[in-house]
Amino acid sequence: MRAITVYYSNGDHVTTNINGTEGEIRAYYMGQRFNLGDGAGGDLMAIALCVDFLDKTIEERRKDALRTVEKMMLDNDHSPERNHPWIPGADAVALKKYVEAVLA
Repeated sequence: MRAITVYYSNGDHVTTNINGTEGEIRAYYMGQRFNLGDGAGGDLMAIALCVDFLDKTIEERRKDALRTVEKMMLDNDHSPERNHPWIPGADAVALKKYVEAVLA
């Protein structure tokens, strides 16, 4: 069981536990749309942008954060084949929260 925090395109983040390899976990979350709920019984769809593996060392987490930001910036071509959908503004907020959490 691995502890992770997933950062979403709307700026929300969720910390949870999940079984699987790092690759399987990233494949499950990254770029996928999830219904986070709006808190009032309605839908709130958001795309998982970043996965932070809390059981890694802080140095490994920092390297992961930098790789994720770099990949998202390089993939900012709006093509349907991308693994990381880029949503201007919302992505910036999610990435900022992710990087700040890892660097804190």
